[in-house]
Amino acid sequence: VYVTCIPTGNTQSEDTTNGYFLNMDASVDVFADKVAKDPHLQKGFHAVGLSQGNNIIRGYIARYNTPTVHTFLSINGVNAGEGTVPGCFPDMTQNNEKYFQLGGICDMLLEQASRRAYTEFAQEHSFQANYWRDPRRKE
Repeated sequence: VYVTCIPTGNTQSEDTTNGYFLNMDASVDVFADKVAKDPHLQKGFHAVGLSQGNNIIRGYIARYNTPTVHTFLSINGVNAGEGTVPGCFPDMTQNNEKYFQLGGICDMLLEQASRRAYTEFAQEHSFQANYWRDPRRKE
C-alpha cells in the first residue's frame, strides 16, 4: 500500500505559509502538478482531505481528475464555507457571561472579516478568503 501526503509547499514552513497566502486555485494547481509527477498515483488513487485539504481535493476533482480520484473522504473540512470568526460565538444559552464580554469584539471581527474577504486582494492572496461565506451577504 502506497500512502503519501501532498503539501502545497516544499518545506513545512512554506506549506504553512501557503495554507494562508496561496489562494485556493493556486493550491489546486500545485496539488495537481505533484500528483501528475508521482508515478505511484498514475492509475488513480483514493484521497483523504483534512480541513482545507478537502477544498484542494474537491478542486482537483472538478478541474483535473487525471489521474482519477477513485474515492474521496472528507474529514472536518470547510466544504460549505465559513461564516464566522472561529471561537468567537460561544454558547449563548443561560445568559452566558463570556458571550457578553466578547460580543462587541466578535461583532467587530466578523464585520472586518466580511468586508476584507471579498476584496480582490484577499481573493487573490488568501486561501481562507476563498471559502468565506458571510450569511448576511446577498449575492
